[in-house]
Amino acid sequence: MQGSKSVATVGFFDGVHLGHQDLLQRVRTEAGKMGAKSVVITFAEHPLTVVGGASRKKPLLLCDRRDKEMLLSQQGMDFILMLHFTPELAAITGKDFAQTLHDKCNTTALVMGYDNHFGSKRFSTQEETQAYIDSWAIPVIRHEALYKDDIKVSSSVIRSAVQSGDFAKAWSLLGRPYSVKGIVQHGSKIGRSIEYPTANIEIDPEHELVPAQGIFVSEVIVEGTRYGGMSYYGQRPTLGHDEKARMEVFLFDFSGDLYGKEVEILFYHYLRADIKFYSLDALAEQLRKDEIDSRAFLKNLHAE
Repeated sequence: MQGSKSVATVGFFDGVHLGHQDLLQRVRTEAGKMGAKSVVITFAEHPLTVVGGASRKKPLLLCDRRDKEMLLSQQGMDFILMLHFTPELAAITGKDFAQTLHDKCNTTALVMGYDNHFGSKRFSTQEETQAYIDSWAIPVIRHEALYKDDIKVSSSVIRSAVQSGDFAKAWSLLGRPYSVKGIVQHGSKIGRSIEYPTANIEIDPEHELVPAQGIFVSEVIVEGTRYGGMSYYGQRPTLGHDEKARMEVFLFDFSGDLYGKEVEILFYHYLRADIKFYSLDALAEQLRKDEIDSRAFLKNLHAE
């Protein structure tokens, strides 16, 4: 990037959803007009983990740092800069940050999303904010929000959709099925006794968004191969009600050892709530019905 002009954008880009992708396309377009390189600047930590304060709730993330880098790399940007969001960085004003971009990255324009206000300085009116931005060393191009089916595409809307089990809406706004990743751990192996052996997935709910407790139609990617299946997130009330909710998946037509492997669970449909059954036989009977419904859903999904 040294010596080349650049057009940049700055943001956290959680999920790299369709709105983010639209913004990044704008950066590439503006860079092409100016004969410049396209640059996306993002952060390893969510800003609220630094500036939110102890009482402010931190958002659960749609993807982790590794997946965000991978998703951004698919957007055709010339450069991706991943910065650590530190208290020192939080204290920098937008004007000083823009000056740094101008001096060190030869940035000739900055594309900002409709709701992006970076920098430590805050104003009470939009007019004051705009006058301040106009004083920066580089011009700012505002990019309008993207709407899909009259819904504004945003990370917060997608988070709400995932938590409510509306995976079709989340898919529509993300541009892909919502998924989580984790490592398969040893479990109690009770599922084997009712012919539904599940893989217990170790995920970090503090950093990755999980849906509300229930049963879901899913697919599971194991070492590049995709299997249909059912996933479960809950406290297993039939088996004594665990203190902590856990994620489990049952893979259709799979045989093999999954222990220690990373899997990705794709969520397609909220099948039913997690309820307590009076016996393991009753649970097994319900799971057989769930499997029939899940296989039918996946068959219809892939027939479309």
